[in-house]
Amino acid sequence: ELKRHFMEVTSLAFLGDQLISGSRDRTILVWDIDGGEVLQELSEHRSAVRSLALSPDGSRLAAGLDNNRTAIYDTENWKLLRELSGHTARVRGVAFDNAGSHVISASDDKSVRVWNVESGECVQVLSGHTGAVNALAVSPGGILASGALEITEVPIVSAYVTWLSKLVRLDLGRSFKDGRPVKDRLAEAIPISLQLQLTSIFITYLIAIPIGVFGAARRGKLFDQLSSFGLFLLYSMPSFWVATMLILLCGSPNGFTARNFGFTLPFVNLHSENSEQLPYLAYQGDFYLHFILPLVASAYASFAFMSRLVRTGMLEVLRQDYVRNARAKGLPPSRVVGHHALRNSLIPVVTVFGNILPTLIGGSVIIENIFSIPGMGQLAFDAILQRDYPVVMAVTTLVAVLTMLGILLSDILYCIVDPRIQLQ
Repeated sequence: ELKRHFMEVTSLAFLGDQLISGSRDRTILVWDIDGGEVLQELSEHRSAVRSLALSPDGSRLAAGLDNNRTAIYDTENWKLLRELSGHTARVRGVAFDNAGSHVISASDDKSVRVWNVESGECVQVLSGHTGAVNALAVSPGGILASGALEITEVPIVSAYVTWLSKLVRLDLGRSFKDGRPVKDRLAEAIPISLQLQLTSIFITYLIAIPIGVFGAARRGKLFDQLSSFGLFLLYSMPSFWVATMLILLCGSPNGFTARNFGFTLPFVNLHSENSEQLPYLAYQGDFYLHFILPLVASAYASFAFMSRLVRTGMLEVLRQDYVRNARAKGLPPSRVVGHHALRNSLIPVVTVFGNILPTLIGGSVIIENIFSIPGMGQLAFDAILQRDYPVVMAVTTLVAVLTMLGILLSDILYCIVDPRIQLQ
C-alpha cells in the first residue's frame, strides 16, 4: 500500500515500473513500486486532480483539474509544460490520440475539447451531450468514446401530469438506490416510526397534561415554580445533544449506569445482532431495551411545550364566570378543575394534536439517525443525501397529505371538545 496522499486518490497511470497517482489533495505523485517511495511530487497545477492520461510514447502526462484546466507535464524532467484553458467547468476525463499529438478533455460543461499538445490551442469542440462528460477512451483504430450523464428534457407541465397520474394509481416509482418500489421501502419504514412516535406522544400527553393542570391549579406555588424551571431546562437542551449524552451515560461501558449500576442500554438499531434466533419473550425484551434511549430522546422536549400549553389554557378558563359559579355552588376543587375547566382548556392542545399526524409518519430525522433506527426519518435523510428523488417525492407527498388530514382532524375534535363551536 502506497500512502502519502491525504485526500482521496482519483486517478492512476503506469509508466514502466513507476506508478503515477492523482488526488484531490492537489498533488500528483510518481512512485517507485518496488521500493514504495515517492520519486516525484507534482503540484504546480494547484488544483484537485480528477483524471490522468499518458501519451502513447510515455513522454507526456495529461491531468484533468478542478480549476477547469488540463495540465500537461513532460515525463522526462517532470516539468509543467502548459495548462490548457477553455472549459467552463471541471475537467473530468483526459485522453491522448494514438499519435500523441493531441490531448482530448471531457468536462462538466457538457463538452469535449481536442487540443494541440505542442501549441496548446483548442482545435475542435465536440458538443451534443446534455450532461457532464465523465470519461474518455481512444481505440487503437482511432475511435473516440465519451461517457456522460445524459439528461432528457421534459416540459415541467408534462412531467407533473405524468407524476400525478402515477400517484393516483399509487405508483410511487422505483428507488434510484436499489431499484425497489418506493412503496415497499415506505411500508418497511412507516411501522418503525409509528412505534417510536406513538409511544413518545402517549408518554408526553400522559405526563404533560397532569403537570400543566396541576401547575395551573396551584399557580405560583412551589410545584408550579419547580416544574416550570425543570421542564424549561429540558426544553432548552437540543435533541442531538441529549441523545449523545444518553449514549455516553447509559450506553457506554464506562458510562454512569455501567459504573454505578452495572448495566448498559443498547443504542444501535431496534434489535441486537442475530436477535431473531432468540425465544419470543427474549426477542421482545431485546426490542424494548433498544427502545428506551430513543424514546427518552424523542419525548423529553415535548413535556415543557405541552405542559405550558395546558397550563396557559387552564389559567384562562379558570378565570371564566362559569368556573367561579361552580366553585360558589360548593363543588369540590377536583370536580371544578377536572370536569368544568379541563375540557374547555383543551382547544390549544387539540390544535397541536392536528400536527401530530404528519409527525407520526414523517419520523424524527435527528433521533433516527443518531440511534440508527431504519424509520421514515432516516429513509428521508438518506434519500436526500443520495438524491433518490422518487423516495424524496413520496415522503414529501405523504407528509403533505397527512398535514391536511391532521388539520381536518383538529376541526372535528374542536366540535367534540367544545360543542359551542359546532353551533356557531
